[in-house]
Amino acid sequence: MKKRFSPHLVSCLASSILFTACSGSGGGGSGELTGAFVDSVVTGLAYEAGPRTGVTDATGQFKYSPGEVVRFSIGDIVLGEALGARVLTPVDLVPGAKDQTHPTVTNIARFLQTLDDDLDPVNGITIAPGVAGVAVGLSVDFSQTITAFENDPNVVAVLATLGAGPLTPTAAAQQHLESSLLSVLGGLYTGGFSGDDSGTYQVYLDRSGNFLGCGLSAASQSSFFLAGAIASDGKGSFGNVSLGASFDVCLDDGALTGTWVNPALGTAGVLSGQVNLPVEPGLDPSVMQQIAGDYSGFYKVDGVVNPLSLSVGLDGSIAVTAGPLAVVAAIQATHASGATARGMTAEGALIEADVSLDGSLQGTFQNPHFAESGEIFASKQ
Repeated sequence: MKKRFSPHLVSCLASSILFTACSGSGGGGSGELTGAFVDSVVTGLAYEAGPRTGVTDATGQFKYSPGEVVRFSIGDIVLGEALGARVLTPVDLVPGAKDQTHPTVTNIARFLQTLDDDLDPVNGITIAPGVAGVAVGLSVDFSQTITAFENDPNVVAVLATLGAGPLTPTAAAQQHLESSLLSVLGGLYTGGFSGDDSGTYQVYLDRSGNFLGCGLSAASQSSFFLAGAIASDGKGSFGNVSLGASFDVCLDDGALTGTWVNPALGTAGVLSGQVNLPVEPGLDPSVMQQIAGDYSGFYKVDGVVNPLSLSVGLDGSIAVTAGPLAVVAAIQATHASGATARGMTAEGALIEADVSLDGSLQGTFQNPHFAESGEIFASKQ
């Protein structure tokens, strides 16, 4: 008998494997590429990339060619530079930094957030056009301890010259940057494992750092449920509590590679994969302002209608607030008429939905394991 789709969080059929994944860096290419600078979307940041100069746009985007170093600044205040990539953050500007806790990274984040035009980095950071002009001839040393930076007379004087208030508190700045770092890791990861067992897996990582998905074991011809979380440095864990399996993972530049082991069975092997549907780092703040909020509706499978409520955050996170459907999801990208949302249920069904500026949300989900599908409808409250 075919297994029916269940709205409840369930463990997929037994296969007890444990993964340890560590990733490598991405490849190159040719021609002009587009990247985004993110601590939320940062608008109005000057950049230089080879012969190009410009200012990051409303979605934080900048242009570069493969192999070019991109330097970011505000007037003559240089924040730092890094090799061009699809996404760059303050962490990338600091050699050796891993996450938001590095002092130099924290100092850059505090400075940017303090200069935000509306002092609300959740809806994006905007450096007003006039700030760059005033910052000509100024400089800031970000490579200090956090305490030394906030007490540096030059930093205090620069902020006063730029018309900015006191520095954003350290904890608030780090928490916000951590959220931004988690968001750019998100997307649908697919791949395979081999060794004493082999098979495939797919997991969705939302903008809050939560994993949910399923895999399939060739040895047992059964599926297994995966859930867990990632940290802002790309390292974390997921697993299956009922099977006693735990997973240590590392992600970097869209790649997922490593090893797996099952201590109970004494089996092991290797794991590889990549993000096939990455979340877009540059969500348009104006679109997010319109679609963020609480939604109420239903999902339908095999003619059965089930209630569903969810909340869309300004940062693109999506949380199911009512209904038995276990899911992780996120706004994948924004566009002129709204946004695209994707996610995954606990049984491995991939969700795709359109969120319109008029407050409607509708989409479908497909379950590759059980050849079932359904529909989702909701409206903003």
